[in-house]
Amino acid sequence: MNTDSKQYLIENFVKLLDIYLEFQKNPKDYGSGDKLTQSEIHLIKIIADDDKNNSVTELAKITNVTKGAISQTLNKLEKKKLINKVKDENNNSKLNICLTNKGYLAYYGHEHYHDEQDMELLNFFDNLDNKEEALLSDTFCQFEKWLLKCLNTGR
Repeated sequence: MNTDSKQYLIENFVKLLDIYLEFQKNPKDYGSGDKLTQSEIHLIKIIADDDKNNSVTELAKITNVTKGAISQTLNKLEKKKLINKVKDENNNSKLNICLTNKGYLAYYGHEHYHDEQDMELLNFFDNLDNKEEALLSDTFCQFEKWLLKCLNTGR
């Protein structure tokens, strides 16, 4: 592969990342009547998927973000009436987080959104032969390693 071809691939990859980042920034309404950011809807998903470990501390561990960041997001969700904070019966200093009916509307709307969005990609993947699938899988793994290296080294 010549240098121009390599440069073209790099430029297209960077363009793809930029588009994805822009896509991630745009809040969406998943059926609750509220526009939710990716961090908000994914926190709702985590709460819905594991209703036993929903303290601020547990959510911070699961998401690998600070308790302060989790608390800020939970406060936003509480203002939108998507979650309730309930004191733990065994530990008054611990709050358990649960979804409201409106929160479940957002959760199920998000699941439906992914069902529809993912269908197009799944159809694309269905048309790949084994060699193309292996190449794409390896490419994704290499990009992931490269991005993690950039993230960890501050590049």
